[in-house]
Amino acid sequence: MQEHLREHLQEPMQPHQAVGLYRSSEEMEMIENAAAGFGRTSDLPWRKSTFSNPSGNCVEVAPMSNGLVAVRNSRDPEGAVLVYTRPEIDAFLRGAKSGEFDDLAG
Repeated sequence: MQEHLREHLQEPMQPHQAVGLYRSSEEMEMIENAAAGFGRTSDLPWRKSTFSNPSGNCVEVAPMSNGLVAVRNSRDPEGAVLVYTRPEIDAFLRGAKSGEFDDLAG
């Protein structure tokens, strides 16, 4: 996944301590600004998979106006929101579609 992310970055990478991914300083600044300046994430157009179970145990995603993608736990809509770049989401989805995370499903 990290190799795919490197293709999309324009400058040298630095380790991102919180999640163990590599992000450019430009990407980190964009994410920090988005998180600080967006306001209420409840106003985002959240959506979840049609494969989600009825009890709400799922992950929701929402596009942000600056091109980033927000991710949250549907059981805690006012809780933490993770913010990813489009290339990070693309790398994850490619991995999921190819079965790289099948062992995590139960």
